[in-house]
Amino acid sequence: MKKTFKLLALFIILSSVLCAFFITVSAEDTTTYYVSYKSGYDRNDGKTADTALKTLNRAYSNALRDNVKEAIIVITDRYEVPNGHSELEHSNINITITSHDGVTDYRKSGAKMVFGNTKRFYLNGDTAFENIAFEYEVSINFVAQYNRITFGEGIEFIFRGSSPIGIYVVGGWQDPTDEADVGRDTHITINSGEFAVVCCGSRQGAPNSAGRKYTGTHYIDINGG
Repeated sequence: MKKTFKLLALFIILSSVLCAFFITVSAEDTTTYYVSYKSGYDRNDGKTADTALKTLNRAYSNALRDNVKEAIIVITDRYEVPNGHSELEHSNINITITSHDGVTDYRKSGAKMVFGNTKRFYLNGDTAFENIAFEYEVSINFVAQYNRITFGEGIEFIFRGSSPIGIYVVGGWQDPTDEADVGRDTHITINSGEFAVVCCGSRQGAPNSAGRKYTGTHYIDINGG
């Protein structure tokens, strides 16, 4: 009887330890990284606003290093997007870019992504934008490259130029090569924001694309904007 009681007690202890372990792992599935173009430093850990990173791609790099499933990147001030910005490849991580961390809305102090004359933002993994402002002078072209792209709630586009072209969303390639996979699906979700063009497939044809058949399925889910 004593032996049975000891075994039962040991089982309860081990179960408690395992539960605590799995809860800890689960808590790390989503990690928030802060980015400050003005005061950030790419050698910081980016886990708080006071230890913010300098660049978006460093936030992607840290998320890949930390092996997270979901990463929330919080833009805390005026972030100047590099010309023709291309994300680091993050096929195993869902990225959300925002200026609201659930407590502080950094848009109230001027946080936004500034494109200037930059025309394109290339995705290299599933990416969502929520509660964030974009400033531009001519146009912005979001090129999903067959990754899932989502514009959630609180999307604002601020035009600062004289001749607006507007906001483009391309589900496929900007300039597909002749060897591009024609069987891939596109996924575009829009819940807010104002857009000039939403294109499911690729924007421009490859040099020898005449007569090519595309077999993928295009999904567009528009709930607002």
